[in-house]
Amino acid sequence: MYRPDAAGDDRAVRRETGRRRPLRPRSLPRRQPAGGTRPVRPDTRIVLAAHNAHIQRTANPDGIPLPRVPMGHAHAQRFGTDYVSVVMTSAGGRTVQNVPDPAHPAGMRQCATDAPATAPDSVALFAGNPAALAVLDTRAVRAHARRHGLPEPTLIRMDDGFLPVPALDAYDAVICIPHTTLSADLTG
Repeated sequence: MYRPDAAGDDRAVRRETGRRRPLRPRSLPRRQPAGGTRPVRPDTRIVLAAHNAHIQRTANPDGIPLPRVPMGHAHAQRFGTDYVSVVMTSAGGRTVQNVPDPAHPAGMRQCATDAPATAPDSVALFAGNPAALAVLDTRAVRAHARRHGLPEPTLIRMDDGFLPVPALDAYDAVICIPHTTLSADLTG
């Protein structure tokens, strides 16, 4: 839990992390919900769950098959450090493969496949032991990489491949689970 220092301020945290307070749930401005039926209390926290490619703080590079500006980028611009993006990845397991299929209503079908081995530039390599759950603060990962002369990760797992993204800029934290399985019976 966040506690200011004995003097009641957070200057030490700001010097150490570049943020005005450590990673924790953030509050959003007081807003009226759709339909205007009741106000949202100032201490309300909102959790928005979406795919990793949609929650990143950074814009996508040109030339990849994703929107240039994901919703996380728009939220980061609007809310600044009050927007916290937590990415989930894994060290391996089963995942989804999207196969183009013009006959399918979505234009693609999904099949089960083995997740590829973790790529050398993937943020999952910084999780340490691939057999254990890891939660990483990206600021600490960046400090570790710089202190040891290591390159910063430039990839995040996406379905059966890897998305080129400056992971330490795009996300505030990384949850890396050892092994994924699929909840649906996908064939193909």
